[in-house]
Amino acid sequence: MSLFDRLARVAKANVEDFFRQFDAGEATFDDKVDEMECAFRDAKAAAASYSISVRNLEEERDQVILDMDKCDEDAMRALNAENEALARDKMAEKVLLEERLSKLEPAIEEGRQTCRDLKVDLKDLQLKLDQARAKQVELEARRQAAEARKTADEVLDTVHEYHDDLDIHEESFLDEEVVSEAQSTESEEKDVQPMNSERESHDNKIEAKLNELRKRMGPE
Repeated sequence: MSLFDRLARVAKANVEDFFRQFDAGEATFDDKVDEMECAFRDAKAAAASYSISVRNLEEERDQVILDMDKCDEDAMRALNAENEALARDKMAEKVLLEERLSKLEPAIEEGRQTCRDLKVDLKDLQLKLDQARAKQVELEARRQAAEARKTADEVLDTVHEYHDDLDIHEESFLDEEVVSEAQSTESEEKDVQPMNSERESHDNKIEAKLNELRKRMGPE
């Protein structure tokens, strides 16, 4: 398949199918876009070279027409000089030129049509390449967004872990506070009981002393 045939095939391809095909794999899509860019550069260079070839054919055709006119002039001068052999040679040369011209004309027309088709195909390919580049930017943005979401999720997971740890530590601290308070209350109760016992013993001793004193005093 010639470069021009490949160019026409790519230019006429459905770019949406192309996007759907490579939407899932960003690396593959990047490679394909690079491939399209290389193909586009090669196609532009080939189209320019082909256009030059067509212009060369046109220049050759113009020169053949000039040479044919010159053959006529030379043949007329030869006939005026009664040099029929030279006139015949000039006409034979003209016949060859006419045969060359008959081959150049369709080749030039075909070349012109090919150039027109190439311009259309290149324009379509340029549009598809621009769309592919835009899609490439979109995929990159989506990749960055996915990375950002992943990072945010990781941060949130870490924050949740810290929060859970804090809850655990807080519960443990509260438990320790409850135990400490209970121990403190129990200790206070233990301290109060000996004090009450001592006070009761002291009062009993006082009462006993009073009773003993009453007995010594006897009835009044």
